[in-house]
Amino acid sequence: MSEQTVDWADPAVQAQHLRLHRRDGWQTSRASLVALALLTAIGVFQVLSAHTWIYLIAAVAVSGLILLCLQLALTRSRRLLPDADGITRYRLEDRALHSRNAAGEHEIPLARMKWFRSYPDGLIVQYAGTSTFTLPDGAVRRELELRLKRA
Repeated sequence: MSEQTVDWADPAVQAQHLRLHRRDGWQTSRASLVALALLTAIGVFQVLSAHTWIYLIAAVAVSGLILLCLQLALTRSRRLLPDADGITRYRLEDRALHSRNAAGEHEIPLARMKWFRSYPDGLIVQYAGTSTFTLPDGAVRRELELRLKRA
């Protein structure tokens, strides 16, 4: 059993949380960015060879859509951060992760954790469908990552 305490009101922890979600947003959008680069290359080729602007206009529209989605995801993570209400205590037991904060105590069984993304300064885990939680670097994060890798 390992324990970790996180003060979400600390500006350094908030900055770490936002860095983690920004990095995750770019990682998740990697395939879209590759498709955008390909569409842009086709658009430039079409403009130079056939004087057709449709692909280049489509590339600009798609890039705007991708950047809008990334910005909305980052805004959502900023908006959800204050809901943690200060200090949260995490405790990892044999079959579940327990968290306790001002909103109450929650238990997430390890069997319900679907996927995770690990970064040097934290961990993002999806559980119970599409719900996610972020866990900054610490003892519980490292132990949870090891258990999820084994599963």
